[in-house]
Amino acid sequence: MSQSLKDSGESPEHQGRWIEVGRILGPFGVEGAVKVRSTMTRPADLDQWATWWLGEDRSEKTEHRVLWCKTHSRGLVVRLEKIDDRDQAAGMAGKSIWVPRYQLPACDQDSYYWTDLVGMDVKDRSGRTLGRVDHLFETGAQDVMVIVGEFGQEVLIPFVADFVDAVDRNQGTIIVNPLPGMV
Repeated sequence: MSQSLKDSGESPEHQGRWIEVGRILGPFGVEGAVKVRSTMTRPADLDQWATWWLGEDRSEKTEHRVLWCKTHSRGLVVRLEKIDDRDQAAGMAGKSIWVPRYQLPACDQDSYYWTDLVGMDVKDRSGRTLGRVDHLFETGAQDVMVIVGEFGQEVLIPFVADFVDAVDRNQGTIIVNPLPGMV
C-alpha cells in the first residue's frame, strides 16, 4: 500500500510530529532493494517499523511497507513493497525516511531526542534568554547545541551536565551555565 500524506500537522494518528530516522542512498542489486543509512544510534533499530514514510522533507511523504531489512557493511539493505527493480530503487535515492514521533520509545528522565530539544528556549541561570535551540551536532566527545539568539547570532553550548543545569520539557526551556565569553 502506498499513499501520499501532506504534513499538515497531523500524522496518521493525528500526532503531527515527524522524525527523520535515515536516508535511502541508492539501489542495491537488481531486484529493487535499496541501501540505507540510519541516523539512529543502533542502525539495525530501523527495522522496528513495518512502515516508513519517504520524502524529500517534512512536508510531503509517501508511505512504504518494509518487506525486509538486513544489516550490510556499515548500513542496511532494505526491500520495500512495490519497488521491484533497480530503476525504481534508483528513483528512491536521496529520500529521507520518516516515522511519526509517537512511535519512538519513551526516553529515560535524563535522556532526550534531539528533535524534542529543537525550538526550546535557552536561558542562563539568571533567567536571561540566550535564544532557541536551532539544532544539535556530535563532535565525538559530546553533543553540542546550536542556539540562535534574537539577532541571529549563534552560540554553541555543549549538551553535558557541566553546562546544562536543567531541561524542562513542560515549559520548553533549557537552563544553562555557559562559561564567560560563550554568550
